[in-house]
Amino acid sequence: WTPPADFDHQLTTWFFLAPAPQGTVQVDGREIAEHVWLTPAEALRRHAAADYTWFLPPTYVTLHNLQGFATVADALAAAKRSEPHFYETRLTVTSTGEEVALWPGDAGFETSNPDMPGPRHRLWATPGRSWCLERSGGGGLP
Repeated sequence: WTPPADFDHQLTTWFFLAPAPQGTVQVDGREIAEHVWLTPAEALRRHAAADYTWFLPPTYVTLHNLQGFATVADALAAAKRSEPHFYETRLTVTSTGEEVALWPGDAGFETSNPDMPGPRHRLWATPGRSWCLERSGGGGLP
């Protein structure tokens, strides 16, 4: 994940998929302030119900992609069959004021024009409204 060029923090984010090790998670009060195991669907539900942004687009899209798998083994098998996807993010606003993140494959990506008709690869992320991933022709893990 590459943030927009004008984003305050230019930190490229990588996500890796692996089974969690056995044992308990140690909350250290610094790096880990609190811990809870959630399904991807439950994490997305909590994000939608919160009155603040619970996480950023990379986490949202990753959880959205994972919620279609019943087990870690199913997600790992799907990941082995696919190539890694890279996300260069462009944040923009529609003519009606809705905030949207555009990625390669979206008709409006090259020009940062979210109103352009055509294929979609975007996240609607207007504050105060439920986020919505829109991707033409696909689901599951990219």
